[in-house]
Amino acid sequence: MLEEALESGAGLRKLKEMIRAQGGDPAVCDDPGLLPQAKVKRQVFCGRSGYVRAMDTVALGCAAQAMGAGRLRKEDPIDYAAGFVLQVRLGDRTEPDTPLCELHARTEEDADRAEQAIRAALTWSETPCGGGKNFHALVTAEGVTML
Repeated sequence: MLEEALESGAGLRKLKEMIRAQGGDPAVCDDPGLLPQAKVKRQVFCGRSGYVRAMDTVALGCAAQAMGAGRLRKEDPIDYAAGFVLQVRLGDRTEPDTPLCELHARTEEDADRAEQAIRAALTWSETPCGGGKNFHALVTAEGVTML
């Protein structure tokens, strides 16, 4: 059903419906350039050889929040252009020139702080280590089976 929805365009039509229902502009699906754009875009590289052993996902979330991509308090504004795209996964082999993340920030200072926080949230190993699980449970009409 998922493949059919993607191939037929039904999935995209439903996404546009959902965006419209929430007061957004569904044209962003066809032209992502309509979305807010960060003033600072920076590609960050790993800077080291090894394997990604662990990620402190709470620290990664806090790094995004500190850039303005989330709220600390309900009344805080959200910067819809701020955030980062992490380009490594658990177990990945990295070299110094391996892309670590792409930062989208308001200022160079925000980008610097985020880069430091992201680096601090990752742990490397010199030896291969397993990656994280992609699936933790199977949900069916009969119930949930933990994998």
